[in-house]
Amino acid sequence: MNLKSNKGLTFVEMVVVASIFLLVMIPVLSIYYQSITNLYTTEKLTDSQKQGQNALFFVTQDLAGTVDFLSIGSTGCIVNTYKATTVGYYFKASDSTLRRVYGTSFTGGEIKARNLTGFKMIYFTDTTYTETLDINLVNGVRCDITINIPASSLTNPSALDTSGYFLSSYIWCRNRTTN
Repeated sequence: MNLKSNKGLTFVEMVVVASIFLLVMIPVLSIYYQSITNLYTTEKLTDSQKQGQNALFFVTQDLAGTVDFLSIGSTGCIVNTYKATTVGYYFKASDSTLRRVYGTSFTGGEIKARNLTGFKMIYFTDTTYTETLDINLVNGVRCDITINIPASSLTNPSALDTSGYFLSSYIWCRNRTTN
């Protein structure tokens, strides 16, 4: 038995080894890629939901201390708060953001949530949920936010439910009279 053979690997042997390697590595890399894609999608969805929750928190904090409503609409309002601050919220459809402004103008403002597919404010006179558009009668507000990430920002658009995520909050203004 000659242990010192000058024979190397033949081309056929190299092809067999490479084929076995590929048969093992392709599923491993496929699973890895799918895991990374799912992680990225989950992070984007979680971030979007968190933005919506944070936006509702800010809206709730400001509107709960409302003294006077200066302007109301289905996609925004401007109020005077107990802190002697004029603050407003409005949905800017052109860039799908909810913005918070200081003063009486619905322009500019800091972005509180991105990727919104819907934002709606409904105003109530009392705890029987009687709707009103009279700024002198508003004692409560329901804010509805629908969030959905655009498919272009995801690597796997089919993983995103087209209905989005719906968040809602009822806010009773503590500095106004409710029945």
